[in-house]
Amino acid sequence: MNLRDREHDSIRTFLLTVAAEGYFKGAVLDYGCGKQPYRDIVKRSQPLGGVYQPFDQADFPANVSEENIGEGDPLVMEGWGTILCTQVVQYVPDVWDLLRRFWAATADGGHLVMTYPTNWPEIEPEDLHRFTKAGMEGLLDDAGFTILRHERRAVIHPLEDTGEAFALGYGVVARA
Repeated sequence: MNLRDREHDSIRTFLLTVAAEGYFKGAVLDYGCGKQPYRDIVKRSQPLGGVYQPFDQADFPANVSEENIGEGDPLVMEGWGTILCTQVVQYVPDVWDLLRRFWAATADGGHLVMTYPTNWPEIEPEDLHRFTKAGMEGLLDDAGFTILRHERRAVIHPLEDTGEAFALGYGVVARA
């Protein structure tokens, strides 16, 4: 299994776990949805009447769908039950500002379910950031979120003989 496949598998596993715990409720915004690879997880786990709203912009760096999905800016609306954001924040120039906008859009006790890279090669020129667990916790806390779960999605062992392991990336669930 190559590194990219392992990353996708680790994101899917994390999302299946948080879906089983009931974090995809009400109106779910999939921010930076790309080709919507996790739509099935959200849709299967939502109670009846739940809404899945994909959103992406063709001009957003590293957009894999290369099309506009959704209309306007969904973050000006409040009351999202959950915002799902997978592997997007590394492309955003002002991550804290985006997290504050997420908080405002879920401020009625909604959740943010997010994944992000930590030890990962640079992929595109628009790829701006890598985050440590402590660094992301500081950003989320400063943005107003309460972290409910924050964990490594998978580890890689580049030096088997030393026992060292590096996080491939993290998954986080936070409440506004």
